[in-house]
Amino acid sequence: MDDKSMQSWSTMELTLVPAAGTIFGMDKPTGRPRKPMTPTAYEEAFRRRVRTARALRTEEPKEMARLLGVREDTYYRYETRTMLPHYMIERFCQLTGVTVDWLIKGPQPGQPSHTGVVVQE
Repeated sequence: MDDKSMQSWSTMELTLVPAAGTIFGMDKPTGRPRKPMTPTAYEEAFRRRVRTARALRTEEPKEMARLLGVREDTYYRYETRTMLPHYMIERFCQLTGVTVDWLIKGPQPGQPSHTGVVVQE
């Protein structure tokens, strides 16, 4: 390739404009992008999922505290102020019937929710 053809080739490559609706040859992602979640917002959403999952098993938080082998006030904090400890997550999910994935990530498009219903976006 001579200098002139190399120059025209590199100019063409560097000024390439993608077609409408694509990102340099790739299809645009469908659906709306998810907003980044702050740590505080994630913790609130996680505690809400803990309360929701517990309600599937029992109405009373003290019953879940007994099943997990912790004091009532300790379990109450897991639903209101602090995160459920990692070592309790698997047992909690077994007791409530939700998946660990749902408890940690929340409902995901195309995946079953805690009720078994597939979430659509």
